[in-house]
Amino acid sequence: MNIKILLASSDSHYIQRLADVMSRTAITTGDVMEISLFTDIEKLKAYMETKSDDEGIKKYHIALVDEPIINELGSIVDIPTVHLLTNDIVLDGAHPKRWPEYAYIYKYQRVSAIVSKMFMTFSKLRGEERKGNRPVCAFFSPVGGSGASTLAASFAMAAVEEGIKPLFVSIEFFNTTELFFTDTHNTEQGLYDIFYVIAENGAVAAAIDTAKVQDKSGVFFLKKFPLWSEVAHIQPDEIETFIDAARAAYGIDIVVLDLGSSFTGFMERALHHTDEIFLVSDTETTSQLKLNSFMAEGSMFKDFVGKTNLIYNKSRKGNENPSIYKSVTYVQSMPSNSPIGAASLLKSDLRRLVNPAWKQAKETN
Repeated sequence: MNIKILLASSDSHYIQRLADVMSRTAITTGDVMEISLFTDIEKLKAYMETKSDDEGIKKYHIALVDEPIINELGSIVDIPTVHLLTNDIVLDGAHPKRWPEYAYIYKYQRVSAIVSKMFMTFSKLRGEERKGNRPVCAFFSPVGGSGASTLAASFAMAAVEEGIKPLFVSIEFFNTTELFFTDTHNTEQGLYDIFYVIAENGAVAAAIDTAKVQDKSGVFFLKKFPLWSEVAHIQPDEIETFIDAARAAYGIDIVVLDLGSSFTGFMERALHHTDEIFLVSDTETTSQLKLNSFMAEGSMFKDFVGKTNLIYNKSRKGNENPSIYKSVTYVQSMPSNSPIGAASLLKSDLRRLVNPAWKQAKETN
């Protein structure tokens, strides 16, 4: 949808500079921002007092205004989300009684932070915190080096070619997202910011909307944690919250999780909350032994075996197909000089695993 934003302030120099930077700030939300700028209160009042746009569409969805402006507008304001712009840091997060419904935004923050806060509040208001219906697919392996991350990236690329928009998220100790996908806009938000929002009980789905980046391949992805040690602090209930919010993200059809090979508590919880599991192994003896051990010793494996698809990587078809799996796929090793090259070559083998039914109806404006 087109989100109409009102910027109005008596500080004409700052608000004009803010509008200029906002118009050049790349925030991938799946929405189009239409920014209107007012520095003259009389002109704004005259415009707000006129009838709404055709077909009852509101003039603005989000407003960022300062105290003098809001005092003059009074009850004329009919905007779903209003933020008050203040240069008093004490007011940031405090709600005086006369404006209980408004949130504050502190001046001179990074523009990306201002935009994110505005969209998070608006997104929460329009119901993005509800549980979405996008399917979640998880790639996991009981042994490292089996190619689970490469196959997860290949699967996401294959989904794009099938007309399905994926959100790729790698939540593992040694994240390899940047080997496959590129952030050409240098977006600042990433997984760390989203899990900080979860810890603060914020609008998680909105945070995902403002943090997701689109690679040139068409895959949306979330940037990794700055430090791998931060992954260890994720709690099981936080991963549940994240998955529920990711299902509701705008502009995507499926969520692709790369869980790596470290079987931690939150990864087990993630597997329980996914719709399809792709278990990756290869034909090496060590890999086979670990896969068999995982199947035999992991009692929780029985809980989600019905949604587990086995992928034999670096293998020719010929192994016996275990009947316990939903499907078995063989992927041959493809020579390449780079991870992104290998993922691109393998996507044709993964295309058969992309369910056409996952393609959701597009969001209407």
